[in-house]
Amino acid sequence: MKFNLFILFFVALTSSTIAQNQFSVKFEEQSRVILEDKNQYVVLVDRSTKEQLSKTWEKEIESYSKEKTVETEGLGSLHGVVLEKKDDDTLKVNWRVHHLGEKAELRVTFENKDGVITPERPLADQKVKTFLKTYAKDVYIEVLEDEIKELEKQKKDTQSDLDKQYKEQDKIRGDISKTKSEITTINTEIQGLEGAAERKMAEVNQQKMLIESEKGDAQKLAKGKVKDFEKEHKSIVSDKEKKHKEVFKLETDIRNYESELGMEQQKADQIKAEVEELHGQILAKETELKELKSKK
Repeated sequence: MKFNLFILFFVALTSSTIAQNQFSVKFEEQSRVILEDKNQYVVLVDRSTKEQLSKTWEKEIESYSKEKTVETEGLGSLHGVVLEKKDDDTLKVNWRVHHLGEKAELRVTFENKDGVITPERPLADQKVKTFLKTYAKDVYIEVLEDEIKELEKQKKDTQSDLDKQYKEQDKIRGDISKTKSEITTINTEIQGLEGAAERKMAEVNQQKMLIESEKGDAQKLAKGKVKDFEKEHKSIVSDKEKKHKEVFKLETDIRNYESELGMEQQKADQIKAEVEELHGQILAKETELKELKSKK
């Protein structure tokens, strides 16, 4: 899952706007969108979902009232809201959270005994905007925390893939080492066969010399031995050639292993880069979260 860069919401407002890179609070004076009353405060939080906006809103707004939320067809309503402890005035709050394209927004109205609160009532308007700005900040904190959790999960899964790649590389290196050991063993056997072939050929030559120097049965016996020794020599040479073919095959296997190892190393490098990228994203969001929480 890839996250977009922070987007600054530029909105046309009729009265006043509180805006930051991550969230905004605006007042719409001539809108009947979603709510019946045209005087609406609208809260937008970057990358937030309808569920995040609703969950945090209901938790926070109900903490300012002793009553319970009444919801009818997605329209929430709460009476007895007191935004500041010193206030004797209570508010009626109506709201609706809905999707806006790929985003979600909260639309809300505040009403007291003097009517619906608008920017034309500066003191009441300022209390409402301060409350909504705090709410928007809390939602964005939740957005960041959820994104960090998701990134950490991705990083853990990607690190697991990287560990598997490293294990696969270790296995291939083990195969290469084992194959080289087999080649060393076979080369030792080849040296032994070469020595045996030389000795057997020496025996053949010795018997040939007897053939030339002896006569009768001794010569006949020498001829028989030459035939046997040449047959044995041929068998030794054949065994040696088979061993050379085994070495050639094993050397081919090593080249294939090394090629495979190179590809696995490239894969590992790519996965490692992904882990580092995810780690960087996590650090960036953690830093942003820390800075956001430190601001009042």
